[in-house]
Amino acid sequence: MSPDEPDRPAERRAEGGRQARPRFNEVERLVASAAEALPDFGDDSFARVFDRYGDARVVMLGTACPGVSEFARARAQITRRLIERHGFTVVAVEADWADGRRIDHFTRHRAPVRDQGWAFADFPGWAWRTTEMRSFIDWLRAWNGRTARGREVRFVGLDIFSLHSSICLTLQLLDRIAPQAAVAARLEFSELAPWHFGAYGLREAAGDEGLHPYENEVVHRLGDALVDRLEAAADEVPEGQAAKLLHSAERYYRYLYRGAPASWNLRNRHMFDLLLSCLGCRSPPAKAVVWAHNAQAGNSAATEMGWSGTFNLGELARRSLGEAAVLVGCGGDHGRIAAAADWGAAAQAVPLPPARFDSYEHLFAGAARKQFLLELGERSAPPLRDFLSEPRPERLLDVIYHPGGEREDHYVLADLSQQFDAVLWFDELRPVAPLPVGRLRGIQPDHPFAM
Repeated sequence: MSPDEPDRPAERRAEGGRQARPRFNEVERLVASAAEALPDFGDDSFARVFDRYGDARVVMLGTACPGVSEFARARAQITRRLIERHGFTVVAVEADWADGRRIDHFTRHRAPVRDQGWAFADFPGWAWRTTEMRSFIDWLRAWNGRTARGREVRFVGLDIFSLHSSICLTLQLLDRIAPQAAVAARLEFSELAPWHFGAYGLREAAGDEGLHPYENEVVHRLGDALVDRLEAAADEVPEGQAAKLLHSAERYYRYLYRGAPASWNLRNRHMFDLLLSCLGCRSPPAKAVVWAHNAQAGNSAATEMGWSGTFNLGELARRSLGEAAVLVGCGGDHGRIAAAADWGAAAQAVPLPPARFDSYEHLFAGAARKQFLLELGERSAPPLRDFLSEPRPERLLDVIYHPGGEREDHYVLADLSQQFDAVLWFDELRPVAPLPVGRLRGIQPDHPFAM
């Protein structure tokens, strides 16, 4: 067990079969009966359903795919409700820390951050640089403008090691010093996802001889970039925290480069430490909404990822905060999503076929509800709880999507009843609307999306 890994029970359930399973249509009726139908987004009562989580310290709002408009709009509307009615004062997102800092300065009416151009410039910036995100940023700025100084809502990018920026910088360096290795690296990064356990880095793609000679140069350059970011924010990052990050940085970047699964754990540990520091930075302690992929927002101890030795934000929050952390997943069945074909490619609206027949998504689609909230675990009735606790495939889509391999490459085995406290469901999905890169009409010069 890695020293960074939380303690877990020794035994794992790798597959179901503990008891006779009800017929599928019977379970669909159980889901339909337990599901709470939700109104359209334009109805104020949509977010009111989530008042039940208002007393939590952390509410994690997951997404099964970053390129889905329904997921983005839902988390924005729910977050607004938790801020307005329940005193949440931190919005923490699974995105680069430097980008989050630019948005935080804008929404809290601080001096603009001008060290790195506009926010979300690196791939896959289109997943965040959207009309949905701009609407929320503009609302948050207006809210903070009506709030006493020092009591505003903070916006935080949790990924201080900047996974996507680090990959982009790695590819830029390899393009210059080793073009052939860069080709292999792009193929490997196109498979980057926590459920692709053997493909989390570069070593598998090109072999030791192909990439090893460039490791030190890449790692040192990534470390220099982190130093630059920390120096630019010296007034916001305590010296002790900066030293801790720099001490961990080289190990993290080598793990990432070599394809070691430990890079995922180390990055998640630091993201969670930053979240905890945000929770404790006020008196009384803050309450946070976290926006993350389902692979981060759920409890990984109840998934194939956790059974293989990796952990995530959801598991760390559950172990640290117990029931004060509420984990909400977000899923859907079919429609269209925004995704790229390869690392660095532009986003396109691509068709999403209905989920595979043995998945949780297929089961929820059979409930014949347009959109609903389904509470899980101890909050659900025993017959449904028992069935949903039998591990089955769960669909997880990332920024890179290959339609031809959807049914083989984008599912992970999970016990949904233990992974999430609730699931927010949308039967039909639409893609997010990325903003163009360039001058935008009607936008303030200091907006984080401005050139």
